[in-house]
Amino acid sequence: MVMQGVDFEIVNANTNEEITRSILLQIILEQESDGEHLFTSDMLSKFIRYCQDDTRAVFSQFLEKTMSYFVDQQSVLQKQFMDAISSNPIDSFTELANQNMDMWKDVQKSFFDGFSVSRKKSD
Repeated sequence: MVMQGVDFEIVNANTNEEITRSILLQIILEQESDGEHLFTSDMLSKFIRYCQDDTRAVFSQFLEKTMSYFVDQQSVLQKQFMDAISSNPIDSFTELANQNMDMWKDVQKSFFDGFSVSRKKSD
């Protein structure tokens, strides 16, 4: 459900206590003990250091916003990749060539406009 992006809640059947966070942390712990680590020791030390009572809310908000930004960027990159592979390559090259030509025209215009202005000043 996590991988599919489904919102869920885990409740202890005996106590009716909501334990979603504990289970998710346990999953992360299990993943950290298998193979490559996501969190370095330095990063975990900083997590602990910045989870003090006076900075906990700010640090939590920072992590939340950072993760949201990362997810948004991943979506944008995936969309751009899908657009690139699903488009006609000739159309893509033509569009790129047109963009390059427009930029080149702008550079030339700026150069010659600058040259005209400086030349008039010296006359």
